[in-house]
Amino acid sequence: MTEKNSPFPDQETFYRIYDSFCETNSPCSGLLNEKYKDLEDMYYDFYNRVEEEVFRLAYEAGWNAAKENNTFSCPYACMLEKMGREHGEAVMKGGESLG
Repeated sequence: MTEKNSPFPDQETFYRIYDSFCETNSPCSGLLNEKYKDLEDMYYDFYNRVEEEVFRLAYEAGWNAAKENNTFSCPYACMLEKMGREHGEAVMKGGESLG
């Protein structure tokens, strides 16, 4: 946007003028802003889901590796393992889920 005959000397000037136009003159600026917000919300929803899935996979991989190597180092981890085992046994016997 720095063409020789351009009324916009830089991007900042362009966006300042464009934003002003959209706020005051554009008949569909409200609709465009609403759709942009929807798009932004979808992006962050997607990003959060990917982040959660990456965390879940990494956590489960670490958990499984620790179980295989028997490297649980805290009582809390052993307690969780015991609860999981008890839950599995209860379900196998036809009992209700503990969680």
